[in-house]
Amino acid sequence: SVVFALALSPAISVTWRALTPPRSASSIAGHIVETHAARASAAAAAATRMRAAKCAGGTLDEGDTRRRMARTPVNVITGALGAGKTTHILRALASAKPANETWAVVVNDFGALGIDGALLDDAVGTRERDARELGRTIVREVSGGCACCATAAPFAVAVTQVLRRYRPARVLVEPSGMGDAGRVIDALRSEHLRASVDVRATICVVDVRVFGEDEGRAAVLRSELFKAQTECADAMCGSFADAASEAEMEAFLAFGRGFWPKKSAVFLA
Repeated sequence: SVVFALALSPAISVTWRALTPPRSASSIAGHIVETHAARASAAAAAATRMRAAKCAGGTLDEGDTRRRMARTPVNVITGALGAGKTTHILRALASAKPANETWAVVVNDFGALGIDGALLDDAVGTRERDARELGRTIVREVSGGCACCATAAPFAVAVTQVLRRYRPARVLVEPSGMGDAGRVIDALRSEHLRASVDVRATICVVDVRVFGEDEGRAAVLRSELFKAQTECADAMCGSFADAASEAEMEAFLAFGRGFWPKKSAVFLA
């Protein structure tokens, strides 16, 4: 129950954890849940500072604090074509999204067919028109190219429309596997969107089998696009671990742990 269109006080956080099975950050869902809780804690702390400043007759900028608390958290889920981004986003929607919240997924497919968006829309079983009423997930497509280049303006317009129309609790952005996620992040931090969104963890999904001996898959490692996608990510998720060898999984983990600054998480899923 999520609509695809591409964080609570300590007390609420305790309630959330009590009502759901324990999760680790070793999944995209787990990573989003952790950032969700961190944002909630930060919001609670900001509210406490506001109350304390009022009692002390201070001059804390209440308007600025409220604006920061009001921004919508956004996660970018990047990765090469076929890495498994859509699959992991669906898992995150199924396990991390509270039932009473509306989330949005902005999908940037490559080409005119809109395949990723169609798969997501069918999987979540809902349509944009009833998403707000049912507290589900909104799927919003930016078709015909890459959000980081030719369709940068439509991408910004799509995100703005989703924020204004549905007021989602969180937005997940899935850039095209052919696109540079760094430019997507730049667009989210541009003057047109930065007052409305809070860019959270960017997660790169990598097919761990590219670290094997198959030359076709291994060619991905030498591409500038792969380098850009992995360097801009805060965390890395190794997909297709169930179909990979021990050597391939170990090579992926070593690769992910070799970055500086360090990634916040490198995990298999």
